[in-house]
Amino acid sequence: MAGNGSMWAALKEKICHLKCRDNFRLLGEIYPATIVYQISDLLYIPSDTEGIPMCVLESMSQGTPVLASNVGGLSEIIEHRVDGFLFEKEDVEGVCACANFLLNDSEYLKYIGENSKSKIRKHFSVQKMFVETMRVYDELLEKSSHG
Repeated sequence: MAGNGSMWAALKEKICHLKCRDNFRLLGEIYPATIVYQISDLLYIPSDTEGIPMCVLESMSQGTPVLASNVGGLSEIIEHRVDGFLFEKEDVEGVCACANFLLNDSEYLKYIGENSKSKIRKHFSVQKMFVETMRVYDELLEKSSHG
């Protein structure tokens, strides 16, 4: 786990209290963040509500599979079992089963990672985003000139 936000101290305390420190690498703040994705097996997003978090795009761009709750914009980015994994929010058993499956099948984990990297390069490259942004601006300008 990486970061140093407002919940960091409480999270560390909880991990120690539950005596599961050996299951985590507590890295603190790391810059650039892409290093974290490169050394991680999986990105876990247990959100109740979510848009399209930048960390999901960053993780996928580095080939790190994402295990995320099926809420908000996450299902627009992640295709379940193709380039990531979605679970129903608050389904603890489903999350654990999926994480165990992934972490025990390194070939499948690698396959999902490659698919996610390919998807980001195809649909979210800087060039693609530039072209789409310009298309939206052109549409808006066209509409404003007619009305």
